[in-house]
Amino acid sequence: MTSPTALVFSQPSQINNILLEASRLHLPVILHFPHETKSVRAVFQNTSESLQSLILNNISPPGDRLIQDYSEVEVELLLFSRKVSFKTKIKERAIGNITCAFPLQIHFIERRSVTRFPIKDKFTCFARFLDFSQTTYPPPIGNYVSSLKKKRPPILTVKDLSIEGIACSTFNGTYAELLKPDFPSYSIEICLPETPSILVTAERRWSKILKKDVDSPVMPTIDSVLALNPEFKAKSPYSLQEYSFGFLMKVPTTRLEDLKTFLRLLQSQGSI
Repeated sequence: MTSPTALVFSQPSQINNILLEASRLHLPVILHFPHETKSVRAVFQNTSESLQSLILNNISPPGDRLIQDYSEVEVELLLFSRKVSFKTKIKERAIGNITCAFPLQIHFIERRSVTRFPIKDKFTCFARFLDFSQTTYPPPIGNYVSSLKKKRPPILTVKDLSIEGIACSTFNGTYAELLKPDFPSYSIEICLPETPSILVTAERRWSKILKKDVDSPVMPTIDSVLALNPEFKAKSPYSLQEYSFGFLMKVPTTRLEDLKTFLRLLQSQGSI
């Protein structure tokens, strides 16, 4: 899990200061195990007064069962600007918590890719580009004509998200034409699952086009239909173009905690 380019802290006083801060904030953590695809969620509870051990709790019953098979664990603190991790021995086990040895090293990795969390499964969210709310789009093919004659903002799928930025994609070439590099800034409404939408301002930083082949022209979204090659009936597989965009965004201070909570859910997805 760690990287050879990570900044390594090995002085006991440095490690102690980091762990005391994690304990004070009761930071959520992810536990990783050797040769195991599953990970376990926990919360950093406290460190012992003798600084010889630390306690992690709020472990689920499935997590308890998984931990029984291991004597060593890698602990990853759920931060955003950097990744903090360390390996330690499990000293004691109880229902819902473990006591671990004081680590000899802590690794810090500071890079943008650590702070970007892919959107998957039940966390699907969308970005509405409000600057183009009054734009009327040319009609697509088939029976979708009436549904796209209405004026509405472009809606793109969110591919990944961080505190500083957002990456979106669409199969709709008309939408892609609107998001030109010379546009100064965008007003974007980020629609999150089970969370009030967040309005942000953003600047476009990059774009790319990917070609995708599909087995059938019957796609689940209108955007996909719009992107179909006009001669799709004569081709197999059918060719689609996916347009991706990256934006640097500014989140209102009042909504930062909501976004951080959602990012923690993304970071812990797949763990038990």
